Amino acid sequence: GTVRLSPRRALYVEGISGGLPININIVPTASGGLLSYSTQASGAVAISQVVKNTPGQVYSIECFNYSDFPVSVRLHDQGSAPLSGDQASIKWRGLVPGNSGGAGFVVQFSPPRMFVSGIGLRCCSGPGDQDFGAILSGRLFANIGYF
Repeated sequence: GTVRLSPRRALYVEGISGGLPININIVPTASGGLLSYSTQASGAVAISQVVKNTPGQVYSIECFNYSDFPVSVRLHDQGSAPLSGDQASIKWRGLVPGNSGGAGFVVQFSPPRMFVSGIGLRCCSGPGDQDFGAILSGRLFANIGYF
């Protein structure tokens, strides 16, 4: 039969008559799985980076902000570092609240988000697509699970 994962994260096997138990062993391996991209603000500038310069999928994003001001986080469908004028390529937007004690979010995409041209990351102070405000060094951390 065909194994598929339901939206509720349960495994189903199609083509097998019901009522029979199926044993599944998940074995960890040293290869395969997701790739991880991690960055942090390293100067008084906006973050504009290439996560992957070829087509891919994003499975998760985690962002944490230790500034008094909110930070805009955008994923772009492009294979180069996104700039403030690249609104057409935005595939996902997030806003991390301002909180000097730390605030953030963790998002799991199921199914994963598809990027045709590449995966670009843009983070800056200010919620607008054209904002380019600087983020202070060490005040924003971002992790992306992708393939």
